[in-house]
Amino acid sequence: MEVKVGVRVGGRETVLKILGMHCATCSLTVQRALLSVRGVRWAEASLASNEAKVVAGPELDYGELLKAVRRVGYDVYREALYVSVPGARPEDAAAVERAARLWGVFKTSSNPATAVLYVEYNPLEVGPGDVADAVRRAGFGLGEASRSGVEVDKKAAEKEARNFAARLVPAVPITALLMASMVFPGCLRLSSSSWLQWCSSTRGGGSSRAPTGRLGTGRRIWTPW
Repeated sequence: MEVKVGVRVGGRETVLKILGMHCATCSLTVQRALLSVRGVRWAEASLASNEAKVVAGPELDYGELLKAVRRVGYDVYREALYVSVPGARPEDAAAVERAARLWGVFKTSSNPATAVLYVEYNPLEVGPGDVADAVRRAGFGLGEASRSGVEVDKKAAEKEARNFAARLVPAVPITALLMASMVFPGCLRLSSSSWLQWCSSTRGGGSSRAPTGRLGTGRRIWTPW
């Protein structure tokens, strides 16, 4: 989709799901990393949604967005596709990879020995069907396909887990107190100011998204074409 930001920046927009952000500094770091990529004209990272929006020109190499985010210690949610390309010769590997390199695809790799194409993609932008159509248009046949998870950057995954745990801890005693006040209303009486004082002393805030250590939901084999 072609968009215009303000009056000066135009280009194609993409949205990335970012893993590992937990503060304003994190989002600023991700934003700067994305702005450093050749072809990126505008970028913004949101801590509230754990997403980054990018507007880029046609010279953008989409895979460089992933590399830039990982270089500064974060990661991008993505999924993987394995698809057999029966009849493809070893010398066809480069052509198969080029055919699958769509907007939203981070990485393509074709194994000349097995004629299997591997694709890492942004599911917010592209899906297996889009990749299949592109490969078919290039003149290649398609066989079985399977989707699998993608191992994320370990540091980013651990950071995401710590953030989730930090947000969860204050909620446990609050829930216990609320339940106790419902069961024994006469035994627990806290003024509004006491509640506010207690809540302000705990760590909380941020998004309530669950941590993700591995992207995707395991492998599933199917033939979508």
